[in-house]
Amino acid sequence: MRISSALDINIKDLDFTNMLITMHKSKNRKTLYIPMSNTLYTVLQEYLIYRQGEDTDYLFCNLYKNKGNIHASRIIWATITILVA
Repeated sequence: MRISSALDINIKDLDFTNMLITMHKSKNRKTLYIPMSNTLYTVLQEYLIYRQGEDTDYLFCNLYKNKGNIHASRIIWATITILVA
């Protein structure tokens, strides 16, 4: 999944019952259904408790609840990759 596609996901796009993420804006302009692993399911549940957003909010947002920034996201992912390695 591309970072730009992940930033377009809204909280309402998460289907915890069927363990799916609906991605409406993909590279080929088709709706994609991405399965959640058990680990991702757990992490997203915990994140949403902390995040306390509305269904229409972006899943990954800035401090003002606007869509997250792709450049900041790349820095964050690079940092996480280094820390996990």
